Amino acid sequence: MKIISFNHMRVVRINAPEWYRRADFVRWLAGRGEGLPPATWYRSGEVDESHDVFVTYDEGDGSDSPMLMPPDTEFNVMPADIWEQIHKAITDRNYAHCFAPPITECLIWISNLEEDEETKHSTPHLELPICPACGGYHTEDQCVLVKTAKAPLRYPISFEVWSNGFKRATLKVASREEHETVLRNERLVHPDLEVRDLQEGVEMSPPPAEHETDRCEECGAVIPVVEGGGLMNKHHLPSCSCYDPDEE
Repeated sequence: MKIISFNHMRVVRINAPEWYRRADFVRWLAGRGEGLPPATWYRSGEVDESHDVFVTYDEGDGSDSPMLMPPDTEFNVMPADIWEQIHKAITDRNYAHCFAPPITECLIWISNLEEDEETKHSTPHLELPICPACGGYHTEDQCVLVKTAKAPLRYPISFEVWSNGFKRATLKVASREEHETVLRNERLVHPDLEVRDLQEGVEMSPPPAEHETDRCEECGAVIPVVEGGGLMNKHHLPSCSCYDPDEE
């Protein structure tokens, strides 16, 4: 099958069971107005945790945005105050440097999970605190960058990245600036990121002398220039949109 076009799109997941308890939200979910229903498995009856819904977002507008519709429209659009909450959540996090680069276009994934101890830490919610130091989903006193600023690290360092109880990667960084960039980018993929087994003064392997190198503007990784290689390859950080473990 020929692929006409292929584009990466970032995803913002919002867990909001309180929205699913609103009659106007469920009416939109069921597609009871004019036009097409949203992208969801829900059709009718009681809503439950399987009834996720997906909408596109584009600088405040989107597939189910009520922005261009009159208040009394019969078209099937998301309740205006809920869309405004989503728009505000994204713009607030852009200003707080939570997203790098800032999000202008993305897919919104809305879920209906009651927050027990497990989902509370694995699903980013609109009301979770945003750390002013790094933009992560935690308070400033829990931030590894704040803690290390009080007791400066001997760079280069290595550390393990854990999320939801699993080890995701072991990373090395050469400076505090690179450290901050890596943590911000990793939290885009893993908002509950934890840093473990931090080692100071580690040796950094220099890039091969026979290859030119470049630095990715998105993730900050040093990328060797390989003849015949493409933009997407295994040398980017796992959180980067250009990361492809199967390509050189």
